[in-house]
Amino acid sequence: MSGNQVIDALIKAGLNADLAGAFAGGLSAEAGAVFGQSFNKLTQAVQSFAVPGDAVQAVREVFQRIGEIAAEEADESAGQCVLAVRTRAGWFNANPALVIAVIEKENVQAIALAKEGLINQKTAAGALRRFEETLLGLGEAAS
Repeated sequence: MSGNQVIDALIKAGLNADLAGAFAGGLSAEAGAVFGQSFNKLTQAVQSFAVPGDAVQAVREVFQRIGEIAAEEADESAGQCVLAVRTRAGWFNANPALVIAVIEKENVQAIALAKEGLINQKTAAGALRRFEETLLGLGEAAS
């Protein structure tokens, strides 16, 4: 499975399942339907990083710190690994987000995805910033 296929599958299944689970608790069916309609904008943020050493292990450690690992796929023939984490960001970390990292050797391409409501809380950008800060913090701790 290629990195793009994994990302497409996670966008379709993982993000929607995470949002449904995050907002379903405590709401009646009618209230949940009305509430869910206000989350209509899928936002994203993308950034690339160079991670010296074992990039897969570094990203895995960061993902374990910031949320719940949702998927991990390795394509040995392409020398690529894809990891995804469900995390929270936005105002008071109230919004669910999905951060996906495509890792090739020491290069990491990260994309964060989130749905926004009426007020854009920049959830995807916040989730990516949290990933970056934690990743850089791990690098400093190892130095």
